[in-house]
Amino acid sequence: MQKYYNLAKFLNSLPKRQNEITITFEEVEMLIDNDLPSSARKYASWWANDPTHSQAKYWLDAGWETREVDIENQEVTFCSDVKWN
Repeated sequence: MQKYYNLAKFLNSLPKRQNEITITFEEVEMLIDNDLPSSARKYASWWANDPTHSQAKYWLDAGWETREVDIENQEVTFCSDVKWN
């Protein structure tokens, strides 16, 4: 499922020193040029950093993980695992 490739590409396009970003579910949909499944809008577990989930594999392989999911406000915060001194 390459649907989430552009999300990973976007995260990797951020400045290297930016290690966190909060985006709306609507922005994610614009990036992937597709609707999120209804479960993504209802359940924080859809956003889990579980590499067996096809969507998570993309952001995990890109070096990012979800830190916080706000279902009420329809936002997700990603953080990079890159550590800067």
